Amino acid sequence: IILCGKVLGGGTSLRSLLLGPQTKVINAKCENCDEETFAEFNFKCVICDKVAVPLTHVRGYGGKGECSICGDETMKVVVDVGCHHETCIDCFIAYLEMAYTQQQFVIRPPNGYTLTCPVYGCRGCVTDAHIFYLLGKERYADYQRRATEKFISLENEGIFCPYAECGAAFLWEQDT
Repeated sequence: IILCGKVLGGGTSLRSLLLGPQTKVINAKCENCDEETFAEFNFKCVICDKVAVPLTHVRGYGGKGECSICGDETMKVVVDVGCHHETCIDCFIAYLEMAYTQQQFVIRPPNGYTLTCPVYGCRGCVTDAHIFYLLGKERYADYQRRATEKFISLENEGIFCPYAECGAAFLWEQDT
C-alpha cells in the first residue's frame, strides 16, 4: 500500500486500515506530510487487467470445520454469508443455481432481493449481491433484472410498461 509515494510497512494490512467490503478509498494519515489523505484502490484481474469486483462472502479456508451442506472437511474455498455456516464453493454454487431456477430469493431489507443461508432456519443472508456473479454473466444480469422488477412490484407506486417485451418500469411520483 502506498501513501504519498511511500510504501507502508509490512505490518500494515487492509484489515488494519478498516477496509469495508464496498470500500474503494482508505482514509489514512500520511507519514510524510502528516495530512489526512486517502489511498484509492481497485482489484484487477491478473489476466485481462480490468477492474474486478471482490466477492466478500468468498474466502480461502484452511481451518477445521465442514461444509454445512455436504460435510466435506477438506474445503479450500468457502462461502460464509456472515452467520458462520461455512459452505464449500461447489455446494454454494449448486445452491445458487437451485435458488435461481426455482426463484427462491427473498426480500430482506436492507439487502433487497437476496438469498438466505443454506442452513434451514438460519436468518443469515447474502449481503453482497456480487456473489451472484458465480452464476455467470448472463444469469447475473437476469438476477439484477428480477431484483429490480421485484423491488418495483413491491413499491406502491411501481408501474410496469403495458407493452409486451418492453420491461420498462417506473416509480410514480405525485406532484405535491
